[in-house]
Amino acid sequence: MNSEALGWLALNLLTLIIMSFFSMIEMACVSFNRVRLQYYVSKGHRRAIWLNWLMQKPSRLFGTTLIGVNVTMMIGSECSRQFYESLGFLPEIAPLTQVLIVIVVGELAPMFAARRHPEHVTMLGMPLLYASAKLLGPVLAAIELITHGLNRLFGGGDSLEHDIFITRDDLQKIIEEQDDSTAPITGTEDFNTIVAHIFTLRDKQADQIMEPIRPLHMLPSNATIAHMRHIMLNSNLPYLTLFHQRPNNVVGIVFPRDLIRAGDTDLVRHHARPPWFITKNSRIIEVLGQFRRNKQSLAVVLDTQGRAVGTLSLDAVLQEIFGRVERQSNDPLTPDCPLMQRVVERTVSGDMLVSEFATEFEIDLEGGHETMSQLLTKVLGHTPDPGEFIVLSPLKLLVKETTLTGAKTISVTSHR
Repeated sequence: MNSEALGWLALNLLTLIIMSFFSMIEMACVSFNRVRLQYYVSKGHRRAIWLNWLMQKPSRLFGTTLIGVNVTMMIGSECSRQFYESLGFLPEIAPLTQVLIVIVVGELAPMFAARRHPEHVTMLGMPLLYASAKLLGPVLAAIELITHGLNRLFGGGDSLEHDIFITRDDLQKIIEEQDDSTAPITGTEDFNTIVAHIFTLRDKQADQIMEPIRPLHMLPSNATIAHMRHIMLNSNLPYLTLFHQRPNNVVGIVFPRDLIRAGDTDLVRHHARPPWFITKNSRIIEVLGQFRRNKQSLAVVLDTQGRAVGTLSLDAVLQEIFGRVERQSNDPLTPDCPLMQRVVERTVSGDMLVSEFATEFEIDLEGGHETMSQLLTKVLGHTPDPGEFIVLSPLKLLVKETTLTGAKTISVTSHR
């Protein structure tokens, strides 16, 4: 190999290194934890401030990286042609190897590395990216002017500023993350579960958590206190609903504490409270606010025809947030002692080892050296798609995000 060929080869390798840097830093920047970024900015971290400046206008970040990638790609292609020609080969065959090298070395490998370690990559490469953006300032300004002109021409918006925002899933993942440099906090898992429940509460409706109407737990409007006492002693219910003529026509709610001074022959309806009605499509987060404003603890749920189909208590809503409450029936000394059942709702990485998963969630699983992504692929028989799930009693594993090789993030919930 002559010196000319070595020179073209070295120049080609240099363009590959520069191309891989811009590809990697672009992926790292868009994968950076946005809440953590704002925290670093508030602390005056210089590199975080630079990244925040780039993220304020996407043309700064993506314009710089795209220019870097495309310019080095064109230069590298020509270097590859000259390298083949200096060796006596046809320069037309250079793309056969150059395309493969660019895809693997210049794109996929650095992007996978940046996706796995976004914060480290961003902080290491930010000075060079920031300097490149400053040097390309006039070019980026011209590109931004052209793109905004085209955007307005085709009916797009005219906003030049882009606020940094996070989605509900982003915030939930951030709260669930455990920083190795942070001291352990008591009850962190319970806190994460409560936060997850709060986020999912806004998507639930009254008919999803209501207690369906049961005739055995109801009283006719002409019932007496003695009749109610008999039912309460046999069922130990906190309240009874009062109906007129048919069970789906609820006319009152009766609580035992309201009947302390009542006689056995008194009619229950004289001591009943007027019901508060909500529709079955009412969102739980709105109902929770109405509980507070109306100072109520129980609502009667109506269907689209105005018929009572269930009851929804404030306790039921709170249990959706803090966990379901069950009675400890095997202890005769404390029959009414409530126990909090463990309700799991977490998001884990597909790279988590099966052994780590089994230890964290206290279940028995085989294949400790496999990842959860590999386990899902084995059980499903194919590379999982978003929305597919498996049940590992008592847990349900739902695939949320995927990559080309398997599951990226997995939602773990209690299988009820």
